[in-house]
Amino acid sequence: MYHYLFRRKEICLLLCVLLVLSEVCGSLFALVMSSLVDCAGRSARELGATFLASVIFVAVTISLELSYRYVKTGMLTDARYRLKADLFAGIMNRGVSEFEAAGSAEYINELNNNVNLLESVYFGNLLSVLENLVGFASAAIICIMIQPAMLALMVLLAFLARGVSKVTSGPLEKSMKRQGESAEAYVGEIRDDFGAFRLIRSYGALPCILKKHDGKNLEAESARRGNANCRILCAGAGELTGLLSTVAVMALAAYFSIEGRFSAGMVIAFGH
Repeated sequence: MYHYLFRRKEICLLLCVLLVLSEVCGSLFALVMSSLVDCAGRSARELGATFLASVIFVAVTISLELSYRYVKTGMLTDARYRLKADLFAGIMNRGVSEFEAAGSAEYINELNNNVNLLESVYFGNLLSVLENLVGFASAAIICIMIQPAMLALMVLLAFLARGVSKVTSGPLEKSMKRQGESAEAYVGEIRDDFGAFRLIRSYGALPCILKKHDGKNLEAESARRGNANCRILCAGAGELTGLLSTVAVMALAAYFSIEGRFSAGMVIAFGH
């Protein structure tokens, strides 16, 4: 699957460069905020110069972030396009008996719903992992330069976040699989019903068909709701971990401020 996403080497290189630059700038933004806070009580001239430099830094950071997202979207679009083309060619190159062994609803679902799920679960998660790794590496380097003890706490919290993500990923994958299977069954149901419309009306089977459709419809929507609820729980667990991590980091930064090792701006920077 990697060759779909990383097919063009020059685009991959550009993406990596933009990713590193945007993540480094994102990590340095906390220090920019720190410098502004530390200007409190100093001269207006120093504050003005710091403010101007901060505005320029923000403009550069946003430009890099938007450029990265633009290239990332292009890579995902190209990967999705080529994956669908290969899947369609593979289906159409099957023998007649092999092709007819599965209904067209299954093929439609594979080319539509399953490809979208694959993009969000596989391609999206892969790029998210790269973003998190680069972001953590840049933040780690800054922490080492400022206060290594802060890095130790951040590493501990990162392992905690990883554990929470691992625990929640299993149920989420299962709920997404159930949603895909139920969507496929629903598409097959309505395809068969529409195809047999004349027979249904001729033999007066409409009440039976409506009841059967209601069952498949309810099953599909229940699976979708279950997946949405699972996503909500996973997001809640992630947010809880993130907020608790922020509280712990701020507490340690405040302690170093009491000890005279950090300025007020540095406390805010690490809280950010």
